[in-house]
Amino acid sequence: MKHITPHVLVLVGCRTASCVSNGHHVACRDLNVATSRSVFAGPYFESKEEVEKFGQAFLHMTEGFLALPICIPGTAVWKAKQGRLYILDLLEKAAARSKAAMKVFSYL
Repeated sequence: MKHITPHVLVLVGCRTASCVSNGHHVACRDLNVATSRSVFAGPYFESKEEVEKFGQAFLHMTEGFLALPICIPGTAVWKAKQGRLYILDLLEKAAARSKAAMKVFSYL
């Protein structure tokens, strides 16, 4: 997903929300994932696959917050825990890439 800047929040009914950005409707949860990804890791993901896996793991993690707290394989909490572990690993890699980029700029 590319950078998304919300211009208008449109509420449809009381359960569905979508955001309008540059003329395209985007689910607000996708906007939340994109915002979190850009805030926490910026441009330091290596591939589109990492971005997509981050999004899926982030959604599992947020869905786990709303689930019955039973951590058994296949439950929302278990998926949330797995998503959290993946996100932590990915953010550690992104931080290392960021530090490497800062070292390059400090020598300039």
